[in-house]
Amino acid sequence: MPAMDNNTMMRPLDVRQVRTRLALRSAMLDMARNVPFDEITIADLVSQAGVSQATFYRHYKDKNALLTDLARDFTNELGRKITPETIITDSRKAAQALCSFLEENRAVCAALLSHGAKSAIFDDILENAVNHSAASGITEEIWLPRSLGPVFMVTTLLTLIGWWLHKGKSITITEMSELIDRLVFIPVLPEA
Repeated sequence: MPAMDNNTMMRPLDVRQVRTRLALRSAMLDMARNVPFDEITIADLVSQAGVSQATFYRHYKDKNALLTDLARDFTNELGRKITPETIITDSRKAAQALCSFLEENRAVCAALLSHGAKSAIFDDILENAVNHSAASGITEEIWLPRSLGPVFMVTTLLTLIGWWLHKGKSITITEMSELIDRLVFIPVLPEA
């Protein structure tokens, strides 16, 4: 098997490669809904995706790399749900949109936040939060040091999300939205 470097993954993909990646990602998502991540094997993934193991390894180093790839899409979607501008405009509505998205994708989110992609999700969300906080006014002129605001927000948010996803459905979307709003969003908003 050839060694995979960053340049290999950065080349533009042709239609066949895109199709293969979509099939592998779809297989991982389907399996993550029903099987704990630790029990998912490459053999199971390629069987469900309809590709060979050699094809899998041309695209991903291991199943954690595939999960990390999915995590990047997850963080992008998460970022669209809770843009800093939305949080400033209506933090409760942003929390509600976030919780609805998480509930709709509960099994996949739990897999992503519980396994190999957790650090990638954290890093991606933190990078987005830092990049957007300066432009949005979040973390400006509040009690938290400016550089700590995004770290506080991301760490607290992921901790709460992980707790909620593993707690089960005993906490409603409305209750969780209120927790996220009070514990994550409101503390980093500038005072009106």
